[in-house]
Amino acid sequence: MASGSFDGTVRLWEAESGKLLATLEGHAAGVRDVALSDDGARVATASSDGLVRVWDGPTLELIDEIRVGDGSVQGVASVGDHHLAVAPQGGDLVLVTTDPDELLELVRSSLTRGF
Repeated sequence: MASGSFDGTVRLWEAESGKLLATLEGHAAGVRDVALSDDGARVATASSDGLVRVWDGPTLELIDEIRVGDGSVQGVASVGDHHLAVAPQGGDLVLVTTDPDELLELVRSSLTRGF
């Protein structure tokens, strides 16, 4: 279980006992939403600082930082193993990949010349 805070931190809790397991720090503004992947491998956080941060579940190391627009990020949801649904300020919904191979393939397919 996870909770976001106005101080920019995320707290991870043991669901049964309510014991605090860890605190994630790094956002410069309040954390508006937290999403856990189904397998517990990723923790995604959305903040008023305009960033989505992705943390490794087992090690709690920061593995991705995604700037979404110029304003606050209102929400985030895990969609499969390597995708996030992100709701930036303004009402849009953005699907983001965190899979480096998929990202590289998207970039390659958008180029007019191959590598």
